Amino acid sequence: MSLVLASSKQFENTTDIKSENPSSFTNFFRSPIEIEEDSEIAVQSVKLNRSGNVIVTDNDYLCHFFGEQMVEDDQEYRLGISRTIRPNAGNYTADGFARQLSKQFNTQYAHPLIHGNGSVILNTDAEGAEEGVKITFNQRTSGSGTDRSGSLTAVPFFNLQQNDGFGNGGRLVPSNDFTWTPGTGVFKRNGSNASWGLTDSGSGTPGGPIPELANASCIGILKDKPFSLNKGQCIFDSLSDANASGSYTCIGLTRPNVQFTGSASSATSIVEGPYMLGEDPNFLKEGATKEQVAGFSGMPDYAVLIPVGGSDLVRVVQTKFDEEDEYAVLEAITYFGLGGVVTSQMTKSAFYASYDGVIFEAFGDEIRLMFKHKGKTTSDLVLAGSLSLKPTECFAPIRDTNYALYPFINIGGGSVRLYTWSTNYMTPTPAYLFPSYSDTSKEYIPGSDMFSNESIPNVLLGGVARVAEGFQRDLARRTGLGLGIGGAIEIVDQSKTLWAGSTEDFEFVGLNAASDGVDYTHLLTLGKVDPTGDDFYLVASQEFPNMSRKLGYEGLNVLSEDSGKAYVTGAGTKAVSFTSPKEIKKSNISSFIRIPNLTHKSFNGAQQSLSKIVYQVPQFANDGSEFGPLYFEASEKTYVSLKNTAPMILNSLQVQFVDSEEKQLDSLNGVSQVVFHIRKIK
Repeated sequence: MSLVLASSKQFENTTDIKSENPSSFTNFFRSPIEIEEDSEIAVQSVKLNRSGNVIVTDNDYLCHFFGEQMVEDDQEYRLGISRTIRPNAGNYTADGFARQLSKQFNTQYAHPLIHGNGSVILNTDAEGAEEGVKITFNQRTSGSGTDRSGSLTAVPFFNLQQNDGFGNGGRLVPSNDFTWTPGTGVFKRNGSNASWGLTDSGSGTPGGPIPELANASCIGILKDKPFSLNKGQCIFDSLSDANASGSYTCIGLTRPNVQFTGSASSATSIVEGPYMLGEDPNFLKEGATKEQVAGFSGMPDYAVLIPVGGSDLVRVVQTKFDEEDEYAVLEAITYFGLGGVVTSQMTKSAFYASYDGVIFEAFGDEIRLMFKHKGKTTSDLVLAGSLSLKPTECFAPIRDTNYALYPFINIGGGSVRLYTWSTNYMTPTPAYLFPSYSDTSKEYIPGSDMFSNESIPNVLLGGVARVAEGFQRDLARRTGLGLGIGGAIEIVDQSKTLWAGSTEDFEFVGLNAASDGVDYTHLLTLGKVDPTGDDFYLVASQEFPNMSRKLGYEGLNVLSEDSGKAYVTGAGTKAVSFTSPKEIKKSNISSFIRIPNLTHKSFNGAQQSLSKIVYQVPQFANDGSEFGPLYFEASEKTYVSLKNTAPMILNSLQVQFVDSEEKQLDSLNGVSQVVFHIRKIK
């Protein structure tokens, strides 16, 4: 008869070694143990430290909102929605669960200021005991003074031939008739100058006769580094070269756009100009009827349009929504007579007499516009909330669909220069992805932004493309319904805030007082909330989040940065944290002791195979404890025959704690000890 103590810690060792894992360890004996023939083994007692497991199912998720928190009864005016954060299903240790949440926060699409800057760690007391989790979001530092124009690459706006979708067999041709030189920042048209462009047949004032812009062969986006929305600056200058060509110039900021190859049998080209202004503003396909126009293709979010003729009028435009006819439009903005230097709408000649560039600046959710003085570094403020908050007299607030902005250039001849481009992404890592598509593999890689992820279902459902492996993100839209009713894109871009012709003043949150971060609110939805309440930022697929108990917030379904509760720290700063008031909900999965290097046999029905299991570890200790330091002693031992017909020498003993599938447990820590009783079979 022998008692054998096996321990995961050899106390003569001063450092941890691989063989001392509390769930799997091997003891070596200086004096070998002789076991009599026909012996059997049982577990006498077990001592371990169990942390428990967090069990995540396929139905578990939470939602994270980062934006302007609404006031009562303004659901139809919201400019953002929550993103879905869904951890992968599995059994996790507390540490593993925190790491999994961190991964999902940082791989889901996000606002450029917080992308990749979320963290989830265990909150512990002075003795290391778990007391919930701490979720932190860090905004990136100011983009002021940065310039990465030389790090950008160019893509055509219409980067692939695409079935126009309106039944005439037409295709877009790539708008790639340009050269981009990062070292100098020069974007140059390669082909012949556009034969015609912007003209006025009347007053040219917003709401007046229709000017037109055509010849879409030279339209580009400069990608790879999104615009810094906390004091970022975009400067286009050297516009005089484009002016010398006698053609038009359209420069501004745009959300990422990628188009897909269609299946039309004909390759007839159609000209797609970026805008049509006037009493019937819309996105124009040349010669198309109103019913043939829809969507965002070719449309910058914010832009300055400089016409062809010297007497023709300069315009400032932005993307809005025509609620009557239900499509995106470009709306002209009154940029003159607002109390600034520009007192009247400028002709092309007047503009170039005083200016040779335009400047866009970002202050949180506000984009301001300046005209740069000719041959100087100074400028005149043209559009800003400080001059006017009327929707037709300033740029609309940044929203979830366009928080990732890139330079947009459309020229009819000559060249322009991107002199400055501020970004929060100064180094290659982490990257903020611009969407891409392979015409060969038919694979689409969405960007790191909301628009390029949530806007793709219509294309995918049409069988044109598929999302590349490893880039399938959880979408807020209704699954399988494309961009239908309740879709994420529609909720944002069709907000009443963005209706063309609206007269309600814009409201900007700007930058927070404590730092240069945008003054948005973080809000976590962990359970079902009232869809009519101020805390509802969900769409149909997000209505039933269920992570409150698993995150240590039992009874709390919404966590708001502005709540004033003790679980929030850093409100109004760039670093905001949510710390659980309770332990996270853990479960104890069935656990067993296995000895792989002995000669006994048992049977595991769950695996339908022979096994080396000798004992099931109880779920509860005598005092009712399920987690922490635990001690179990078998009141009645169950012996398993070693089936040794001759004496055997035991030089080592391997002990493993496993689950029913005989996978190693990852919920043990500290020191594990097992006492075995070996005796001759009675």
